[in-house]
Amino acid sequence: MLLVFFEAKSDELVSIFKGADDIEKPKAIELLSEINISNISKYEKIKT
Repeated sequence: MLLVFFEAKSDELVSIFKGADDIEKPKAIELLSEINISNISKYEKIKT
């Protein structure tokens, strides 16, 4: 069930966390990457 959620919402999560504070961005990237390995490249876009 989590896989389906992250496949459907990964772009939305990136959009949300792009607006986060610079302190929170690395934490979000780390957590999302651990939970959903297949979208690591998307989550790296949070940095920019």
